[in-house]
Amino acid sequence: MSQPEISLCMIVKNEERNLPDFIKRHKSFFDEWIIVDTGSKDNTKNILQEAGIKPHSLDWFDNFAAARNHALSLCTGKWVLSLDADEWIDTENQEQILYYLKENVADCFDIPIKNYIKESTILEHNADYLLEYTAPDNSYRSLMNSEKDYGYRQTSLVRLFKNHRGYRWVSPIHEVISDEGSPYRNRMGKIEGVCIHHFGMLDLEGKAEKKRQLYGDIARSLQEKINSTNDPKTLFEAARFIENPEERLKVLEKAIEKAPKDPHIHKLLINTHIERKDIQGAIQTCESMIEQDPKNLEFHLALAQCHVNEKDTHHAAKTLKSRMPLFKKEPLYHYTLATIYIRNKQFPEAQSHAKRAHQLAPNSPMIKELYKKLQKPKEN
Repeated sequence: MSQPEISLCMIVKNEERNLPDFIKRHKSFFDEWIIVDTGSKDNTKNILQEAGIKPHSLDWFDNFAAARNHALSLCTGKWVLSLDADEWIDTENQEQILYYLKENVADCFDIPIKNYIKESTILEHNADYLLEYTAPDNSYRSLMNSEKDYGYRQTSLVRLFKNHRGYRWVSPIHEVISDEGSPYRNRMGKIEGVCIHHFGMLDLEGKAEKKRQLYGDIARSLQEKINSTNDPKTLFEAARFIENPEERLKVLEKAIEKAPKDPHIHKLLINTHIERKDIQGAIQTCESMIEQDPKNLEFHLALAQCHVNEKDTHHAAKTLKSRMPLFKKEPLYHYTLATIYIRNKQFPEAQSHAKRAHQLAPNSPMIKELYKKLQKPKEN
């Protein structure tokens, strides 16, 4: 029996809502389907069996990397592609991937991921997302059978690689591929024009439930340490898994007492204030961090976003514009200012800053897209 060309490597838990579409869209793409179930209580296993896919089982033990590595150990294909059930690769992109594999131009591939999200969700819940947010287009409507337009935040991760034991996932949470033990190390390629579509963030209720299911044991384990530790790193990790913003705030305040200048803790604190609708609290945190580190662009951008959340976009633009001497060579500064000017319908100013951002970072997908859209700005 010949070796499969490409193996799907996936872990699932309670994915009955996403699997039927996933299977339909990728039915002829993968030569081997390796799907490891970590304890589903819904119809996940039956859906797989009815599609002729054998589900593999693994007891969940609080480690995403270990679960993915178990799935990887079952793959026999020449190549491995890691996807989740709420991610899709359309037919055209599938064909492009197969072409690149035949060309053998690299041993692992960094693939862009479009994380689709409603703009209202960004404004209400997360100050960071708008900084990397690309305005809606309708190029993927046929994928979703939807008439709605959603924007997206683009990230990029190694998801496709040669099946060699040197490739392994690391980190129990937010796991990533490591090539430390691979003879192919540093032979990374990019597949032009290909992306993974991730729609999980559109279903906030389902996403929250999934987070409770998958992260529950990890969160409980960290929660037990909260009352017995003063270590800011442990407190920060625990806070990330606390869904209730009021409870999360208490843990973050304890962490800040021990690490008053830690930017990661303060970033989560800003987002927590926004989630609590306490924009003034978020503004005060931003201003405090700016006072400590005036050259940290992230907190200036977060402060501007706080004003956007207050629907005071003119103040946001004015505040950010005053930072020009500090950040005139930062593409993200100009990009963010351009997006705020768009909200104010100040299209010449938006075009000017988008152009400058493009000059500073011509290969950035989100900047390139914004720049192109503003070549012929609309006045209404």
